[in-house]
Amino acid sequence: MQLFQAKPIPILMYHQCSPTIFQQQLSWLIDPSRGYVPITLHERIKYFENLVSEPFNETDIILTFDDAFQSFFNDIYPILKRLHISATICVPTNFISSEPNTRCSWNGSPTMTWEELRILKDDGFEIIPHSLSHVSFNAIENDKTKLRNEIIGSRDVLAEKLGDEPAAFFCFPYGAGWGKTIVEEVLAEERLSALRAEYKGEGWNRFRIPRWNISCQPSFADLFEAVSGYSC
Repeated sequence: MQLFQAKPIPILMYHQCSPTIFQQQLSWLIDPSRGYVPITLHERIKYFENLVSEPFNETDIILTFDDAFQSFFNDIYPILKRLHISATICVPTNFISSEPNTRCSWNGSPTMTWEELRILKDDGFEIIPHSLSHVSFNAIENDKTKLRNEIIGSRDVLAEKLGDEPAAFFCFPYGAGWGKTIVEEVLAEERLSALRAEYKGEGWNRFRIPRWNISCQPSFADLFEAVSGYSC
């Protein structure tokens, strides 16, 4: 598939962030002097699937949060809800508990429950698969069966648990595996687009949609680079 060189819609990649710093960063983005408008991936699905002909607004921006940490539900969700702003949650489905009194964890931090994810979904948040086990695809890049299971299995679990249509987007765990022919074959067979990480100006298409990693620091340098396309 053709690679595009033009800067894509800015997609910001968060993991965990203090509510104070996130509120400062969000306020910086949506300040009337800048006027960025957070949207979801699905609102621009035609853009990502047919990059040449589908325009987008220069004020579009997409907020993504990887790994479905409980801290998002407790700290970030209330901020976004108050401002009527949505975001995209990338979920490694093996680390989500079905029991209300039992909570799983990933990388040392507690994750959300399925009930909490259903609350987010019902409130207009976008929930997409981030694999089953959060394995690096570089470790299984030659095993199409395992790759398919991680990609399609996690998509199907989300649809079943959330009572929703299968997601149209996938998020690479560790940002790894994009650009691999075998991975793109699976994505193409299932008509999935996929998010990567750490945009450095490389060409991109629907199977390697870049994001900007946003550090949870009292600085706007990451945001400035994301929305302007160059380092300040």
